[in-house]
Order: sequence, then structure tokens, then C-alpha cells
Amino acid sequence: MILKQLNATNFRSFKDISLSLPRGLVCFYGENAAGKSTILETIQFVLTGRSFRANDNDELIQKDHKFLRASCSFEDNRKITAIKEQEKPSVHTNIDDKPQKNKHLALTNPVCLVESDNFFFTKANPEKKRQYLNKNMFYVEQNYTKIMQSFKKIHTNRNSALKSNNNDEVKVWTQQLIEIEKVITKINTEIVLLINEKLSNSTNLLEFYPKNPWLKTIHVEYLKGYNPNMTFSDVLESNLKKDLIIKRTTEGPHKRSFNINTKDLNTGGGLSRGQQKLLSIIFHLIQREIIEDHINIVPLLLIDDISSELDKENLNLMLKYLHNNTMQSLVTLIDPKPITLNKSLFHVEQNGGSSYVRKL
Repeated sequence: MILKQLNATNFRSFKDISLSLPRGLVCFYGENAAGKSTILETIQFVLTGRSFRANDNDELIQKDHKFLRASCSFEDNRKITAIKEQEKPSVHTNIDDKPQKNKHLALTNPVCLVESDNFFFTKANPEKKRQYLNKNMFYVEQNYTKIMQSFKKIHTNRNSALKSNNNDEVKVWTQQLIEIEKVITKINTEIVLLINEKLSNSTNLLEFYPKNPWLKTIHVEYLKGYNPNMTFSDVLESNLKKDLIIKRTTEGPHKRSFNINTKDLNTGGGLSRGQQKLLSIIFHLIQREIIEDHINIVPLLLIDDISSELDKENLNLMLKYLHNNTMQSLVTLIDPKPITLNKSLFHVEQNGGSSYVRKL
């Protein structure tokens, strides 16, 4: 999936963006707050309907304006346009002006985004890890939406029955929760197996090993969200009194997560920030491979502030990997001077509160 053209009007600090983008490694550089991340945010918003920096999409509209418009055009002549008016949902259409739902956008225009502070694989809470697992589930499991909607309904209804102290209802929803847990655990176990296979068998990681030998022993351990030494039915039975007191289900798939283990380092606290950043990018590259394997579309790779935390050698190793192993990768960084690799450079700067981009 090659992004050929990006256009936007009234998107944050940009009055207008009109960028023709090449294949290969594309770098946007400039000072902090110049608008580099906004370029990646624009792309992600158009292709997913969401921002990685704002909970309310109204924040994306430039100050003193009532709407934004943005579009992504691809080499295969596809085009997605997004229009967002104040206090209204965004509308996304294809080249034929047909509305596109978020699920269809995700399946036809997949995006893998690494945020600037995204070290969650070793540091963040289980919710962030579940988001990573859920994204993989979405592309691996055809019935993902149906399964997760069913789980949400069962989980919500069991909690409601616990709140009302309705034992008969609790029994009904407990049995359904036991059944749906089997499905969710099976899928997530298979996904973690895929991740571990790619960690151990990927020849693309070989160039990172001399500098980072600890990568050779990384292993992901799936956490079901309850005591692994008990069956889920036994866990629910033993927790029933506690669940009735606190009025919610304390253990189950809603608490699932994963650990990252290695023989050489304790990833819970032993990795430096640079190592955590490197590992985070690698896990997104693995996710990108998993998505491509299952839907036969190469996801667009976006990495915000790639140079933060990485030392010069690991930064150049990563950029060399992206240059050699992806058809197109878009990254942001502050200073490109230490980078030895050839790449397409765009300078982002701000003047008078407005951002501008120029190709070097």
C-alpha cells in the first residue's frame, strides 16, 4: 500500500497540506511542535477515523474554523477523503464518494503506528497490551467483531446480574462467559504463537543481533486474565462471593495481557529506554507482517519521533531495515544530520502559528 498524495485543509496547525510522497523511507524533520506528528496524525485520521493524540476529533479542526478536510491518494488509484465538521461525526468516502465505515477502512487501508512515547510492551498497563492483541485479532480472526461484541454483552450482563444480586441471572451469564472465554483464549494463544515464531525465525532481525544480543532470547507469554493453574469455571466459582460484593467480574478475558521474557534481561525493569523503544518498533513490525500475511495488503507504517531514545547505531540499523524491507515507511524526527542512510526528506516548520512543509 503506497501513499502517493496527502492533502488537508484546516487540520490543526496546517491551513493547507499538499504533499506528493515517494516510495521508500520518507522522513519529516523539524523542531518540536513544528507539526511533524500532525502529518502522521492526518494520515491516521483519514484511514481510521481516529486520532492518536486526541480523544475528541473536534480538536483536530484548526482554531477559528468549522471544518477540516483531508484525503489520502494511493498508487493503485484508490482515494479516501475525510470531512469533519464541528460537533458532527467525521464522514469518510472513497474515490466514488461512497461512505466508508471504520471496519472497512481498517481492512482495506491498514495502518501500523508507533507513537513517540510508545514503550508499552514492557512498561504500560494491560489495557495497552490488550489493544495490541485486539488489533492482531481483528486481522487474524474473521469473526472478530462478532466474538468481541458477544463477549462485551455477556460481560456487561453478568456484571449487571452481580449488581442486582440475581443469582439465577449470574449463573446464566457465567456459563456463557465460560464458553466465550475458550474462543478468546484460543485465538490469543495462536496470535502469541505467531509473534514468537516471527521473533525466532525472522531473518530481518539478524542485523540487530550484534548490537542487541538480548533480542535473540525474547519470548512472549500469554496471560489469560485469571489464575493459569485453575480452569476458568473454577476461578469464577471461587471468586463468586467476592464478585457479588464488589459487583463486577474480577477475572477473565477482560484482564488478558502478555509478558515479555528474556534470559538476558528483566524486561519489566531491566531494559533501557532505548531498548524499550527498539523492542516496541520491532513488535509493530511483527504486527505489520501478521496483517500482511492474513489480508495480503502491506500496512502503511508510521513511526512518530523515531530518533528519540535510540542511540545513533540502533537508529541507523532501524532506518536501514525500513529502507530495505518496506515499500514505504513514514517517520518523524528532529534532526536528520546524524543519519547516514539516503532517504527522502521533508522539512516541517512553523511560522506565525501555521505549519508548512517543503521537500528537500
